[in-house]
Amino acid sequence: MLGRGTLFKGNDKFAQERPIISPKGHDTRASKPGASPTVVTLNDGPGILNIEGERPLETLEKLDPVTRRQVLIAFVSQRLNKPESLRELEPSTEFRGPDPDRALPEETTPFKHLSPVNTVLREDQPTFRWMPHHGAVGYKVRIFDDQDRKIAESPLLPLIDSWQSVKLPRGRQKLIYSWKLIAVLKDGQEVVARRRTGPPKFFVIGEDNLERLQELEHSYPDYHLLLGIAYANAGLAASAEQQLAILQKANPKSDFAARLLRSLRSWSEIK
Repeated sequence: MLGRGTLFKGNDKFAQERPIISPKGHDTRASKPGASPTVVTLNDGPGILNIEGERPLETLEKLDPVTRRQVLIAFVSQRLNKPESLRELEPSTEFRGPDPDRALPEETTPFKHLSPVNTVLREDQPTFRWMPHHGAVGYKVRIFDDQDRKIAESPLLPLIDSWQSVKLPRGRQKLIYSWKLIAVLKDGQEVVARRRTGPPKFFVIGEDNLERLQELEHSYPDYHLLLGIAYANAGLAASAEQQLAILQKANPKSDFAARLLRSLRSWSEIK
């Protein structure tokens, strides 16, 4: 069901550029050639989405204000900007983590962390994966919070290449973690999988963000634009790319859909 509402009130800087998201059959004005688009029409959800810059908002009635704002910003900028949560996870030689031997060089063996590595996670009980050490008889995984305090440790694991962790605290906003991977050799020696920038980090998204995403998924499961933008702003880049790729495929002539997907994919490009 569709309804009308006001996106922003007062002196909001976007107050004059409110989008329209309307059902199939709604007439829109075409943008002038060469100018910034004032109308975007997309095949999405059960009908047609029209996003327009100069008329009152006509939107899906339960769409939350945060997602509405995210859609508007994406419409105005014609791109998706990397959220701060992902920027904080970018590899940096300044991050060393909790390892006392962190200054040692990386292992020359293939033994290394695979995932999660510098990423944002939706789940609070992640599965840790790694490339095995050729001489190991077992492994240990240790998890640390952003104050380098150990908050969880696996038992001695057999010759496997993954471990599902205990449930981690999520927090209302978000929490950052790092993890340490250790191979136990036959003689009892422990070999640490080392990275030049220290143990890999990951975020677990907060309760507020999770609840909003779950409500969006429940109310608008077929709206790839809305889901893609919401996932992107949460830092869930893989989920966002999946949704926006579907949107772009359904709208092969849409510059807007192509620009959103292209800007998202640029996040992982090596600079």
